[in-house]
Amino acid sequence: MGFLSEDIERWESLQRLKGSVQPIAIPARAPNTFLVLGSEADGKILSSDIAFDGFTCWTLHKDAKIGDRVLFYITAPTSAIVAIGKVNCDPEYQPDPDEAWYKHWLGEVSELKRTKETPMRELRRLFPDWRQLVYLRRNARVPADIVAPLLELINI
Repeated sequence: MGFLSEDIERWESLQRLKGSVQPIAIPARAPNTFLVLGSEADGKILSSDIAFDGFTCWTLHKDAKIGDRVLFYITAPTSAIVAIGKVNCDPEYQPDPDEAWYKHWLGEVSELKRTKETPMRELRRLFPDWRQLVYLRRNARVPADIVAPLLELINI
């Protein structure tokens, strides 16, 4: 069984069409930066994770995407940003009331490294318009206009 002439014409037509269609370049999305919180105990786990393999699981902002930056703020007694990492997977919601992180968004963070410890009082002084620093909850998106000076401040 061979090709019919109309099959060949269709194939040639598709080849011409393929040659004339240029792929659309989708610009890479600039990474967002999120500030996430942890307790003193979480800070110890984070330190261990940095030393061991540079990888951790953490509660994340629900809008975090792969490649976004995560700044780790440890509350008491440090009250400072202490580390940075990169979101490794889109966060997943924990709907199970029997789980420890019920109603939280959880995700993997890799490429963990220590930053210059930057106290909250210094952040509030330098970024007075960043209202979320007044009453910090689980996590917060860092405003785009603050990202560059904040990364410079923590020596990244």
